[in-house]
Amino acid sequence: MTENKPIPNQPNRNQKDFKIEQAPTPNNTPSLKKMNTDIDPAELIKKLNLHSGDNKQSTTELLSSYLQDELNNLEGSQSNYIEELPIEEKQIMYALISQNDDLADIDFQYQLELHQLNTKYQKLRSEKVFNTRKQYINGTSSPKLEEIQKGKEIYEANEYEEDEEYETEEVQEGLKYNGIESFWLTALSNLKSCSSIISERDSEVLAYLKDIRCDYIPLTKDEEGEDSFGYSLVFEFNENPFFENSIITKSYYYASEVDYEGGLVYKFTEVEEPINWKSDALNPTVEVSVKKQKSKKTGKVRNLKELVEVESFFKFFSPPDLSVLDEIEDDDEAAEVQFELEEQMGLDYSIAEELKANLIPKAIDWFTGDALNFADDEEEEEEDEEDFEDYDSEDDEESEEEVDELSGAPKTQPPECNQN
Repeated sequence: MTENKPIPNQPNRNQKDFKIEQAPTPNNTPSLKKMNTDIDPAELIKKLNLHSGDNKQSTTELLSSYLQDELNNLEGSQSNYIEELPIEEKQIMYALISQNDDLADIDFQYQLELHQLNTKYQKLRSEKVFNTRKQYINGTSSPKLEEIQKGKEIYEANEYEEDEEYETEEVQEGLKYNGIESFWLTALSNLKSCSSIISERDSEVLAYLKDIRCDYIPLTKDEEGEDSFGYSLVFEFNENPFFENSIITKSYYYASEVDYEGGLVYKFTEVEEPINWKSDALNPTVEVSVKKQKSKKTGKVRNLKELVEVESFFKFFSPPDLSVLDEIEDDDEAAEVQFELEEQMGLDYSIAEELKANLIPKAIDWFTGDALNFADDEEEEEEDEEDFEDYDSEDDEESEEEVDELSGAPKTQPPECNQN
């Protein structure tokens, strides 16, 4: 079982541990922290020149370097805003901080009940819709005549609402249904978060994908007595020439806390059973590179096989290995690796959320591409207002010169003819 635990030393987003001096408010902006302005400029320059040694720098360069260092020190610093308040206001703030803690408890309780509600209705969705959908897609069951007729009417009403000349076709009975080829591959390829990481080799494997479903993990208590709950993404495959597994399950667990906005926080993710590829050559996450080495003593040549990691959708089933952080001694290198791991985990969680919330419930629309229209509409609505500015068409009229069509020279008005 592959487990992805939280990255150590991450900023705590739990409202319970949230301190007011850490809040993203004006009390921790650089403008509120006092810079050292009591230094005499002449003394400062003399001091900087002493530290510069043989490296001769201009006064401007020295001052610029000093100011940059000061600004760097201000970044992310705290202003002790509460400490500067009168005692009466300070104690009111303490009481308000206590209420923030109560609010976090309420928000977490809300999320727990919402999870239980999702668990209940996900089971209902599976019983009423998803199980039958799986059968129709894979050709293990034939759709009912009344379902076909109803779906046809809905489709035609939406697609040909304004086309009066459209001629409807009759529903045919007695057909043999063999399912829909590459249904899930097509749906995944239309999902923006997945399309960019699905390679040609991935497509060959995903063509055997039989079903994707989401199972909610009921609320239980873990070994430490903490609430344990989450969801599993289950990928079911037909027998294929690439790997032995028939089912690949990746589970996501939530922490017993909420973030600053009252949403759930991921605790860790795990893959129940690693993919058992039948050979390295069939594994789309690696490329097999063969190097030839010649012995200096005997002259004998040997082939050395090397596996090189490549971009692949199936890396989704190999969570980042966070144990590497324990092996890095250099702080700068550790910080860089941690940043990369955080990015990988962020991408992992975003893909999982999109599969759970968008692809699985609306798989038909992602297969046909109709869901892309709604996704584009949402992106347009989210455009930042700052990307636009007030526009006055008169500005264009004033700035554009009229150009003579033949000569390309600016048009000029003929001189007035004064007749006396």
